Amino acid sequence: MARIILYDQPFFTGSSHIFTDDIPDLATYSFTKKTRSMKVERKPWVAFLDIDYTGGFKIYDVGDYTNLGEFDQKIQSLMEIRVPLENPEIVLYQDVDYQGKKVSISQPTQDITATSLSGKVSSYQVKSGAWSLYKGRNFQGESCFTVEDQPDLRKKSWNDQLLSLQPVPDIHNQKAK
Repeated sequence: MARIILYDQPFFTGSSHIFTDDIPDLATYSFTKKTRSMKVERKPWVAFLDIDYTGGFKIYDVGDYTNLGEFDQKIQSLMEIRVPLENPEIVLYQDVDYQGKKVSISQPTQDITATSLSGKVSSYQVKSGAWSLYKGRNFQGESCFTVEDQPDLRKKSWNDQLLSLQPVPDIHNQKAK
């Protein structure tokens, strides 16, 4: 079973909490914006700066993190990455509900406007993997993490604003090569 252990002090000291499930709001456990170090076991996790898996995020692979740098005392929600990361694929659609022109992407793409969609993306289907999406070119600007299909980007204030994206790397398979 994958788990993440959060500590309220650097170097795995102070109070700690062990989680084995996604946490939409660490305030439920009186641990919001307190995490200063962590241990990630068996599978990667995503830490978010806002509740309900929103805001800035950082992916933590299996390992020990003695100091969280810019995420120190800022984490408010956590999600385990449960999907396989090998062979990522996402299909972008020009219109809502997976309609109109489409393009399949399986690697980092710095500029969606260079595709046949010309930067007009209103829905997407995640076929495999986990993805980081960005409102700016070159993986810049507002970002979001996704493993799920999104039939209508208007509902997320992302309609025609997705300009770059990249799959979460499958670090374990990369190490094996």
